[in-house]
Amino acid sequence: MSYAVEFTRKARDQFDDLPPVVGSHVLDRIELLALDPTTLGRPGGKAFDGHQVYQFWGTGEANRWWITVAFHFSQDERSLVIDGVVIQRF
Repeated sequence: MSYAVEFTRKARDQFDDLPPVVGSHVLDRIELLALDPTTLGRPGGKAFDGHQVYQFWGTGEANRWWITVAFHFSQDERSLVIDGVVIQRF
């Protein structure tokens, strides 16, 4: 079973600011997260205000990116709500 995915306005704005090649990679990885969030996610700690996080490497435009997707489960636990998309370029 795959969870539905929703973005908060903040997360949508962050996602819209990504370079297209990175955004495509992030969407692919969010699809994987929706299939198994309890295995792929982990507690985000203080840095992410108690959210779950899913972190992974991406590449594009001759750069490497460390990508963090902060999320929580909806109240009815049928959807993942993406709260933030943070990238660091290396």
